[in-house]
Amino acid sequence: MLTSRRLRSPATLATICAVAFALLYIFWTPQAPDLAAQVARANVARVGGAPVWWGGWFGGITLPNYSAIVPFSMATFGIRVTGVVAVVASAYGGALLVRGAIRPRAGAIAIAVAQAADLLNGRVTFTVGAAIGIWALVALRARREKTAALLAVLAFLGSPLAGFFVGMVAAVVAVLRPDYRRPAAISAVVLFLSGIAMAFLFPGTGKMPFPISDAAPAMLSCMAVIGVVRNRLIRATAALLALSFIPLLIVPLAIGSNATRLAWLAAVPVVIAYADVRKAVVWFTAAVVAVWPLSDLANQLQLAHQPSSNYTFYEPLADALKKDQKALGAAAVGRRVEVVDTKNHWGSVYLASFSLARGWDRQADQADNSLFYRRDQLNPVSYRQWLDSLAVGWVAVPRAPIDYASKDESDLVLGGLPYLRLTWTNDDWRLYRVLSPAPLADGAPVTKIDSHGVTLAATAGKPINLKVRYSSYIGAADPVTKAPVAACIVNDNGWLRVTMPVDGPVRLSSDFAPVRGKPPGCISPDEERSQSPQPVSGR
Repeated sequence: MLTSRRLRSPATLATICAVAFALLYIFWTPQAPDLAAQVARANVARVGGAPVWWGGWFGGITLPNYSAIVPFSMATFGIRVTGVVAVVASAYGGALLVRGAIRPRAGAIAIAVAQAADLLNGRVTFTVGAAIGIWALVALRARREKTAALLAVLAFLGSPLAGFFVGMVAAVVAVLRPDYRRPAAISAVVLFLSGIAMAFLFPGTGKMPFPISDAAPAMLSCMAVIGVVRNRLIRATAALLALSFIPLLIVPLAIGSNATRLAWLAAVPVVIAYADVRKAVVWFTAAVVAVWPLSDLANQLQLAHQPSSNYTFYEPLADALKKDQKALGAAAVGRRVEVVDTKNHWGSVYLASFSLARGWDRQADQADNSLFYRRDQLNPVSYRQWLDSLAVGWVAVPRAPIDYASKDESDLVLGGLPYLRLTWTNDDWRLYRVLSPAPLADGAPVTKIDSHGVTLAATAGKPINLKVRYSSYIGAADPVTKAPVAACIVNDNGWLRVTMPVDGPVRLSSDFAPVRGKPPGCISPDEERSQSPQPVSGR
């Protein structure tokens, strides 16, 4: 039976707030830009199996380094259910974390609100990872070292970013609290090893931009926490987080501006729960720190309600593409589509079945398509070379707010290019066909391409060079029986080269096989070059 005292407990109040939000979110799910990335990965997981490579974006992209487990939860239980369960779990676990705080009730409610705001922003994977991370810290506080280490790894698998933050907190605890040193050190070491394993098994590409405009409010939040909170662990964690921004501003890495996420999520709850100053100063500081996440949330919600976040915006374009593909017949097979990206990125979801040249993954886009991020690199010649490198057959330009990394491309295409011919237009789109497009494969005809693989008609012993990004997880199979086929699949300067031992159709797609054997005599181009005889210099 719930007494009035229990109803007023931090855990109960926070959980009630989280459940109320859950009911709202089930019926109102804003189409925020970050949610597009979650939906795309959930759609891939829904196909079945354990795909580790996906051909729907960029000519191929590795999936688990974004989240190894959350896409499967989203595919099985739904994105809404996955997200709201994480928020409720965060609320209850967060209340346990702030039990000894100066204002445990207000702090617990603030944690629930912060996690709800993060979910409204569309960051389902991080919301789940953060929820598991909170419970890892609860277990650490209870000195349950095995449980804490296991939950820390699960947080990392849910969201590597969440695992990074748990590791940061664990490292601080290990240094400053000798009585918690063993469980904290175990969690930190396990997370470090998990990061190495992830980088080895599923290497990512690219760097995340980290402009000073992102670093400044996060740094201010950390300074505010240090200024009003006396708890040594919290102050040290805030200082370490703030210091981590400096090298990231100088040397761009994959984490980039994501490093600010802990400040975005935790600064306001920490100030409310632990600030040891006059009440007026507490709420003033919390209000100042909240300006950044609230303005970010408002911007994301504004983008979520633009017409280009809805499928109806893309449906006419999809119909036009299908019609043009049908008119071209077999010649259209193997051609990708370049969709100039909008600010909310939902084209990467609704049109992924066409196999897109780009997609919604900033790190991969910067690595694979750097000409869109470097000044003076994009011009008619370089753009044509880029289109050919990915076997692009169509370019679609929307009449909608354009992503900053696609604005120059949009202007270039709309300005007129001799190798693009306008084939269809309506109030929202202009669709161009690429004249004399480069083939997807040299050495074999492509009979089918989709976001999960490529089917070819191979000739025995004849190398096939494909405009598909290499992954060690790509394997060959009979397209009818699905039985694996021994094939020589090698990395040719980042692209895929395949040689089949027999004539006939072959399907190239991914599976989880960390170590894949090669047929006798199968060597990569790099190995060929190293084995070629070197000229003997005379004296």
